[in-house]
Amino acid sequence: MVFQKFQSPALAGYAVISHWPAVSVVLGPRLGALADRLDPRRIIQAGMLLCIACSLGWGVLFMTGTLELWHAVVLFSLHGMGRRVVWGPASGNC
Repeated sequence: MVFQKFQSPALAGYAVISHWPAVSVVLGPRLGALADRLDPRRIIQAGMLLCIACSLGWGVLFMTGTLELWHAVVLFSLHGMGRRVVWGPASGNC
């Protein structure tokens, strides 16, 4: 849907890249260490909440027709952080 709206191959590529190396390398070790100290279930829940908030954001922006390019970049980045950086180390799936 995002590609149909913006017709941007660069944005489609960013959707994939935002979930992988750049975010994981910078923040992953710090949150992995935090997952070792705290209850990993709580950290997984925080990652899930971040992903849920992003999904709700996509829904609201699509339904109201107000989605802009910067919204997509921010939502892709936050979802990538929620899934790969917060949720991933705590669940052991990095």
